[in-house]
Amino acid sequence: QYTGANQTWTWQNRPVMKISLWTDLRRGQRLGALLIVPSLLLIIAQEVRAGNGPLLTPSPQIAGEQTEGAKIARTSFRPLADQIKDALAKGYPDTARMLVPKFLAEPNVTADTVLRTGVNLAQHELFPEAADVFGRCVKDHPALFEGYYNLALAELALRKYPAALSTIQKAPRASQPQEVARTYLRGKIELALGQGAQAEQDLAAAFTAAPQEENYALDLGLAYIRAWKYQPAVEVFEKAGSFQKDSPFLLLGLGLAQNLGGQNAESIETCHILLSRHPDFSPVRVLLAFALSMQ
Repeated sequence: QYTGANQTWTWQNRPVMKISLWTDLRRGQRLGALLIVPSLLLIIAQEVRAGNGPLLTPSPQIAGEQTEGAKIARTSFRPLADQIKDALAKGYPDTARMLVPKFLAEPNVTADTVLRTGVNLAQHELFPEAADVFGRCVKDHPALFEGYYNLALAELALRKYPAALSTIQKAPRASQPQEVARTYLRGKIELALGQGAQAEQDLAAAFTAAPQEENYALDLGLAYIRAWKYQPAVEVFEKAGSFQKDSPFLLLGLGLAQNLGGQNAESIETCHILLSRHPDFSPVRVLLAFALSMQ
């Protein structure tokens, strides 16, 4: 997530840069895709998002009255970026989609405005529109690292893996934290492309440079689990846990790696620790039940 210029950029609420980006793939989806043990699939999911809201048509209840989304679309005197933001905040993604082409054609839009609009679209899972907006950022502001990074993230979400890899490679050289972020994202894309060895190398480099970053640990640890390298995964989750002591996802990853690596007693202990801190975190109960059944 990015909070904008002159503020701190956070990736899942952890400081990394200074102009706004958006969260990559939801942590739950990433974990859920890989947490597989015999006869067990742990799916970590966040709350189901609400529907897309009413259509932009006149209300059938009051003749001539229009929905709030249509009113937003017709408020042409307001900046288009603000109209898109309001439409998304009020649950009208179709209105936001309709406004994006107009926004893309608007002249003299600042880099911060373009980034904020793209971030907002991406956070509402409008990835094609977000990619278009970030594409404009790259075109209008080619020296801005964040434009390329966000575009690559959007392309990754759209499963356009070769395009995402090309985009992040084209990003201008910048600060050391940005270079670490580039290495991390490149590793994620390489993993999606099936380039396991190169992905592990890049993800490990990013984690070594910034072990306090929870996402770096999660992706590297899960890459190791997928490659059946359970002890290295345990070590990654343990090290990251020393920085993020209250992270349920790191503890869950640790418990899973321990279980798959034959450390069943240690896995059970980790699950109990996690439950004591997050009693409503249901996936750990599934893992604990499986570990107990193995005993």
